[in-house]
Amino acid sequence: MKDIIERTIPEMQEALVRGEISSRELAAEYIARIARYDRAEGGLRSVAELNPDALFIADFLDQKRAKNQVMGPLHGIPIMLKDNIDTGDKMATTAGSLALAHNLPEKDATIAKKLRDAGALILGKTNLSEFAYFISTKAPSGYSSRGEQVLNPYVPGVETPGGSSSGSGVAVAARLCAAAIGSDTCGSIMSPTHRNGLAGIRPTKGLISCAGVVPISNTMDTVGPMARSVSDLALLMELVAGQDALDVTTHGTPDSWRYMDALGGSLKGRRIGVNMTGHDGKLMTDDERHAFDALLKLLEENGATLVYGVENLDFDMEYQPMLDVMECEFAQSLNKYLSTSRNSGPRTMAEILLYNQANPALMLKYGQDRMMLCNNETTRVQLDTRYLNTLALREREIKKMNCLFDDNGLDVILRITFSTLTPLLGFPSISIPIGQKSNSAPIGSCWIGRRFDEARMISVVSAVERILDLSLAPELDKHYPELG
Repeated sequence: MKDIIERTIPEMQEALVRGEISSRELAAEYIARIARYDRAEGGLRSVAELNPDALFIADFLDQKRAKNQVMGPLHGIPIMLKDNIDTGDKMATTAGSLALAHNLPEKDATIAKKLRDAGALILGKTNLSEFAYFISTKAPSGYSSRGEQVLNPYVPGVETPGGSSSGSGVAVAARLCAAAIGSDTCGSIMSPTHRNGLAGIRPTKGLISCAGVVPISNTMDTVGPMARSVSDLALLMELVAGQDALDVTTHGTPDSWRYMDALGGSLKGRRIGVNMTGHDGKLMTDDERHAFDALLKLLEENGATLVYGVENLDFDMEYQPMLDVMECEFAQSLNKYLSTSRNSGPRTMAEILLYNQANPALMLKYGQDRMMLCNNETTRVQLDTRYLNTLALREREIKKMNCLFDDNGLDVILRITFSTLTPLLGFPSISIPIGQKSNSAPIGSCWIGRRFDEARMISVVSAVERILDLSLAPELDKHYPELG
């Protein structure tokens, strides 16, 4: 059984086809691991809620397989969703907040529906930084009033799990599901994939629908897969990308793509822009710098051309422009979502704040200063001068980014840490591991592509992954011997 959960999704599917394992047995194995490593005393706390019908659904999918009625490439594969993605089942969608504990959506978010249509077994919801890290400036990554503190599976209690899609990253790394879906407004997929030794993608804004996802910013919100291989990312991307009548930001999305066809490429002739931000030690540790330097050498040895001097684009612009957008859009976006939800609790941001104030022991361990700042319910909030100035800045920076790619003939841009600029601009990024620190914590990398050019980005990064040939897994029995 342990061998099965180490396989890629297509390899798991082959095992199901051959009858090596059933969907029920696979789901039961993941549930046993959740009980052992996640929910026991001192566990990882990456899972917010288990689908109470999971094993019944697995039986149903096994029956359909027996009748040669396979629904798609995810048939019977257990997937988890971040707990801000609606599911029209018995699970709540809380964004990590006990204030939304009774938010039971009537239907699936678009991405959840697409996964189910492809045969996925939605095994559960993953914990997250409460309200996607936008309730308090003091809370650590991975903390929520509903799910408590998520722990990094490599070095529990020492290394951060990253956020806000903390639970999704940890659940995949700890082999509690085959893959997971996270959301990303400003690094919330990239950070936990980086911290947990995974492959994760923040797609171009508008490539994947956010309909049915608890929002922060219509300008910056997106969702994307987190997995243990780039090939699994490519498969999941093919299944969930595309236009959606329920999300206007997807209406300009290309109507065809073949991400799986992008796998298996070569680095020969690829032009990779190298952003050296932090190489002087301000952002990189010694371990990270050594891993990054070794990666650069490997890229050149395998035929890639490295283009230095891409520092002229301000990848590390001050965080405030991104905050301006999020702070100006959050209340209006959340209130719109709550107005159409089936939540029997608070129906506005203002009511959530009051609920939290009435239950401080449960709700306000780290306060709610950020949400209080955002609580402006006027319809004219987006005429705020700082908001309009940031949108103008965004357009200028998009043009600069496009010129950077065009003028240098770049396929991708590489840097050690994820960018806070690309989420504002809507450009895609992928993170993959490139090594480990001396304490075994993973070292990630960030690869930035052109808008809607995920296929090229996947081609380059899958080639890098193949050459690196890393196989990372946390030593859970070492950290939790009493649970073994």
